[in-house]
Amino acid sequence: MAKSDFWQDLATSFKASSRYDFSANRHSYLNSSTEPTWSLNSTSSVIAEFDALARRAASMLEPSPIGDLAIAWLEALWYEATHGAVRSASEVLDL
Repeated sequence: MAKSDFWQDLATSFKASSRYDFSANRHSYLNSSTEPTWSLNSTSSVIAEFDALARRAASMLEPSPIGDLAIAWLEALWYEATHGAVRSASEVLDL
């Protein structure tokens, strides 16, 4: 499957599942050597659906991530939102 087809399919799947109440919150602490943590807030079935989509998306990241692919995807999204070329006009708070 071509990369553009992959991302289009993933976007369609995400739009179909995004009708649910879902949030992901990144937690990091100043002067801490620990990695940031994420909390996912929704029903267990919605979180499972997000997890499957995030793992599919992370499988296409380069270089290939190690560890939890869903967390790797969330980190990639967070990095793009805070440092990428397509930054949101709204402020991103790193808690």
